[in-house]
Amino acid sequence: MVRILLACCGGMSSSILVNKIVVAAEKRHIECNVFAIAESLIPERINEADVVLIGPQVRYMLTKIKQVCDEHNVVVDVIPMQIYGLMDGEKALDFALDLLNK
Repeated sequence: MVRILLACCGGMSSSILVNKIVVAAEKRHIECNVFAIAESLIPERINEADVVLIGPQVRYMLTKIKQVCDEHNVVVDVIPMQIYGLMDGEKALDFALDLLNK
């Protein structure tokens, strides 16, 4: 099972993308748990994730978030603006899987 955590300012806009990633994963028969939270909750929930995807609006926090993720051996990156802006679940899933396979 792949565990994907999406983080943004409040977890609201990312929740739309969560649903689209879940649909994309179901189509591909990929077991995954996808959830969205506010970036401030990452330290509390990091143990529930294999990969953290950060919304472009909190890109400036990547260094701080990466420190937490590195301590827990969790990969992290900023979702490309085009994927986030279009709420493209297929490409977001591909992005997460690519990060895990690096």
